[in-house]
Amino acid sequence: MKKISLVMLLTLILLLISIPANAFEDVPHDHWDHYDYIDKLQSEGFIRGYPDNTFQGDQELTRYEMIMVMARIRHRLFYELNSINPLFWEVEVALGHCPDRNSFTDVDKDHWAFMNLDFLGNGDILFGYPGGTFNGNRSVTRNELAVVFDTMFDELRYILADGVWPDPEEMDSTPVRIPDLPDDHWAYDSYQRLIWLGALEGYPDGTVKGDYAMTRFEMAIVIARIWDRMVYEIETLTLQQ
Repeated sequence: MKKISLVMLLTLILLLISIPANAFEDVPHDHWDHYDYIDKLQSEGFIRGYPDNTFQGDQELTRYEMIMVMARIRHRLFYELNSINPLFWEVEVALGHCPDRNSFTDVDKDHWAFMNLDFLGNGDILFGYPGGTFNGNRSVTRNELAVVFDTMFDELRYILADGVWPDPEEMDSTPVRIPDLPDDHWAYDSYQRLIWLGALEGYPDGTVKGDYAMTRFEMAIVIARIWDRMVYEIETLTLQQ
């Protein structure tokens, strides 16, 4: 009996080890594509849930939530690039110590998001509204997310001077036709790069619905794909050193 109990115990342990931890209570393992994306971002430390251990993926992403995720990714990118050249870490430190350069009039210095807002603002990544406000509780549109992430990695392209993030003319394909976004729209080039890199997809009819609010689930998919691409570029750059 003891031998049987021991075998059963070992089997149970192996089963528990083989089953991945459920990242959030409202994102089960069979939650179509979202579980893998969210699990990856959580394991990297890029996203966090709410105090009740939920992700609330159908909720609209706020501008404050967006910058928290962006800041974590940007810190991580500089950390990874530091292994290639310590100069990259010095650039990040310099960007993080200009406390008054890009502060927003509606975000006090004791606000929980202030430091990350300042860090991203000093890289000219964030944009505010007339009057110098940030409106952090507003929902992020698909247009805004596309431009902000494209701008963040465009900054890295110039820092690296290695063409990590492509200019539209550098892409080896014709522009994707976007029915609801004219080619003179302020988000057009960003969409072209993100679509070309496989980080962002439109709807079945080819539209991007750029003025729609981005949900937390949609954010997770876009960021996970962008991060995969950036890891690939960093690894490629490392091999070239």
